[in-house]
Amino acid sequence: MISTILLGVLLNLLCGLVLAHSARALIRAHQGKFVQCAALHVGLAFEALVMWPTALYFYFAHPDWTWMYWLDPRRIPRGVVVLVLIVDAAALAAGLLLGYTLIRAGKFRELLLAICGNGAIVLTVLTLLRRRFFHYGTFDDWQAGATLLPLVEVKLGWVLAISVLTVGGALGYASWQLHLAGRRIS
Repeated sequence: MISTILLGVLLNLLCGLVLAHSARALIRAHQGKFVQCAALHVGLAFEALVMWPTALYFYFAHPDWTWMYWLDPRRIPRGVVVLVLIVDAAALAAGLLLGYTLIRAGKFRELLLAICGNGAIVLTVLTLLRRRFFHYGTFDDWQAGATLLPLVEVKLGWVLAISVLTVGGALGYASWQLHLAGRRIS
């Protein structure tokens, strides 16, 4: 469970940092409070329209894999997913806030280091969890020590690949729009 939540938090934090980086000009020109910043609004819309539906699909269609076989999903109340989604949104907002703070302080190099460092941590977590992440089965199979199927041999492998491309494309589009909005005001 911790790894699932950790990975979701890290990915959302990374998305927030990337969006903040793309919105550098908007953030520098922003005069109000952080909660009034257009970059935060775009980030939260991205979370609600892209990240949450993707996460909900995985939590409900592939619960054993999503919880990385740490917990039996049949024993987890479905309402827990709502709490996880709120934590994910808070992580995205935290990434935006960190980026906002660094940009306002003129620390662009530190922002790039935060993005690269967060990406490295995500890759490290995926590497450490590769047996759980890249194989598919049930919680009971995992507990029994049964051989799980490689992710590329099941539907989830394709769904995961398409989801990564979709989320990446949506993040790229949102980033590009923030960049263009910043160019219009500068």
